Amino acid sequence: MNRFVSSKQHNQTMKRNFTAKSLFLLLAITVASLTAQAQIEWGIMGGPSMSNLSASGYKLVPDSSRPSLSGITRFRVSLFMDMPLNNYWSFSPELAYSVKGGVQKLDSAYTIFTVPPGWTDKFQTVSNFDFGYIEIPLLFRFSTPLGRPTALYPYENSVKPFYLDFFGGPYFSYLMSGKNDASATWTRSSTNDTTSAYNFAIKTKTSGSPAKIGKIDYGIVAGMGIKWRFNRKSYLYLDVRYTIGMANLNKGYWDRTVQSDTDPTQTKTESPKVKNAGTFSFALGYITNFSKRR
Repeated sequence: MNRFVSSKQHNQTMKRNFTAKSLFLLLAITVASLTAQAQIEWGIMGGPSMSNLSASGYKLVPDSSRPSLSGITRFRVSLFMDMPLNNYWSFSPELAYSVKGGVQKLDSAYTIFTVPPGWTDKFQTVSNFDFGYIEIPLLFRFSTPLGRPTALYPYENSVKPFYLDFFGGPYFSYLMSGKNDASATWTRSSTNDTTSAYNFAIKTKTSGSPAKIGKIDYGIVAGMGIKWRFNRKSYLYLDVRYTIGMANLNKGYWDRTVQSDTDPTQTKTESPKVKNAGTFSFALGYITNFSKRR
C-alpha cells in the first residue's frame, strides 16, 4: 500500500512538473510569436542632458538664506523597445540611466561698525548636485515618413529613408546615487585697513552624499525624433526631449528654521518643494529589428 501511494504521489509530481514545463514552454512560444508578429524594434541611445532644480515655498526665510539654483550638463543613456499598435502609433517603454541635478549658491553678508570700523565678512557656498537615476519612461509614439503621410508599419511596406516621431508619456525613476561637490568661500574686506588680517579670501572644498533627499521622482516626457533607415533592418535615430519632474525631492535637506511671524519668541521650520524643474536632452541611437524581413 505504501508503495502504491508513493508511486501515485510520484506520478502526480511528474504530472505537475510536466504541466508547469508545458505552460512555461507555451508562454515562451506565445511571447516569441507575438514579438515576431508585432515586429518589435529594439534600440540603444545616449547623449548629453541639461537639467535644473527649482525651489518654491519659502516665505519667512530671508533672501540671503534662500538658494539660487542654476543648471548643469550631464548625460543620459537608455535601452528601449518600440512595439507597433497600428499603422502610425506604437508603445515605447525605456530603461535609462539619467544624471540630473543643479548648481546651488547661498550668499550671506554682515557688516560690523565697531573697531576696526567698516569691515565686512561675506560667505558663499556653491553646491554641485549630481543625482543618478534609474528611469523608466512609458512613451507613446506617432511615426510618419517625411515627405507625405503614409504608414510606417508594417516595416516591410516602409521604403522611405526618413521618418519623423512625436512622443510623450509619464516617467518614473529611482535615485541610485547622490553627490554634492561643494565649495565655501569666506571673504573679508575693510574700507580703512589694508592689512591682510582684514583683507583675505579663504576657500574650502568638500564632497559627499546629501542626506534627506527623496528617492522617488516622476513626471512627464515630451519630444520628437528623426529616424534614418539605412538598410532594410536598421535605423539611426536622433532624439530630442524635455522632461518635467513633479515629485518633491526635499525630505529635510532644504529646510530652514526661522523666527515665527506671529510670535517673535518662537521659531518655525519652512520646508520648500524642490523638484527636477526641467531636463532638456538629445541623443543619438541605433534601432534594429531581430525578426526576419521579407
